[in-house]
Amino acid sequence: MADPNVRSAGHSGSGVLELLRLFKGSAAAADQYAATCLEQAKTIEPVLRAFEYFAEDVARKPGPLSGIPVGIKDIIATADMPTTNGSPVYKDCIPDADAWVVERLRNLGATIFGKTVSTEFAWRHPGPTVNPWNPKHTPGGSSSGSAAAVAAGLVPLALGTQTLGSVIRPAAFNGVVGLKPSFGAIPRTGVHPLSPSRSCRIFRAPCGRCCLCLVSPWRHQRQ
Repeated sequence: MADPNVRSAGHSGSGVLELLRLFKGSAAAADQYAATCLEQAKTIEPVLRAFEYFAEDVARKPGPLSGIPVGIKDIIATADMPTTNGSPVYKDCIPDADAWVVERLRNLGATIFGKTVSTEFAWRHPGPTVNPWNPKHTPGGSSSGSAAAVAAGLVPLALGTQTLGSVIRPAAFNGVVGLKPSFGAIPRTGVHPLSPSRSCRIFRAPCGRCCLCLVSPWRHQRQ
């Protein structure tokens, strides 16, 4: 059973498609959703510890993903928040530009919600994140924070990376879906390299349909 201070206190865990349908009929719901998620995340974060940083601005932007908050693994560059790569070596390091995948999400209208905990350099030394179903259990790694944040219902979508099992393992441990696109389908510009010949970007969401609905915008507008 989930710890009542972690998962049960989170949002409803609605998926991307469900939220987009809701937002289509209610501008007020779209305007408030990310702010509500942020308030809940800050309440749960002392226990869950899924985030390194939260965005200062979660206001809704126009676009097909308008109103959808997205967690970004902390080895993926964000120009408005530090990118630590899970290491004290990069503490408070703010990149000059967004990673390609982050820029694309912004262009689609998504709200970049915050940076999620990663193991150091997406490899060793686990972060402090706990499993939202049972804080005594591991959330898996290296994309620990992204999986835990989605499972806790704090965001409907988060980015991870995978070289070996860094997304499928946390997805399984936390009961969410991890979608691994074909290698090279999403540019890795702005992502800390672990293995250039194997690493790729991955979507994580509460359900498979939510992941698949994101494939088309990336496929047709890849640069």
